[in-house]
Amino acid sequence: MMKFDHLRIPVRDLARSREWYIHTLGLTVEFEVPDRQSVALQDTDGFTIFLQAAAAPVVTNECALWFQVGDVDRAHAEWSNRGVEFAHAPRKT
Repeated sequence: MMKFDHLRIPVRDLARSREWYIHTLGLTVEFEVPDRQSVALQDTDGFTIFLQAAAAPVVTNECALWFQVGDVDRAHAEWSNRGVEFAHAPRKT
């Protein structure tokens, strides 16, 4: 069996991105690597997303993440209240 272990996402502003992933999505800091300008954030199932300050300009909308939640309507409402902008409300596609 193969399972993803971690993902690196380049960001323009590490401090701002770190706070957004923690306060908006509820991820927790696993560890930080200051000399590499990166932080490892973990979801509740142990998947790690590394945010790393990018030396080159970051192209927006080049990465998409999908999250599995227990109650999609509740999660949508909570994240909307935290300022997350969605293209549309939850729906089956």
